[in-house]
Amino acid sequence: MKATAKKRVLVSLAPESRDYLQALAKARQEPVATVASRMIDAGLELEADLVLAEKAYARATRKGVTYVSHDKAWAKFLK
Repeated sequence: MKATAKKRVLVSLAPESRDYLQALAKARQEPVATVASRMIDAGLELEADLVLAEKAYARATRKGVTYVSHDKAWAKFLK
């Protein structure tokens, strides 16, 4: 048996989550671990997006901030 290059992690799931994951894996004809890994990756990406959106909103709502249009910002680099 060939060892996997990916690090293994043991995750405890609620019975409903386990059943959903197994059904989804069966429907996609993929291993449960593959579906779980993709879902975790998507969740981490979503979490990162939410953190960045929160920071962007905080910056956008600060008083006294001057904004530069997209065209003006890129005009400096495209000369």
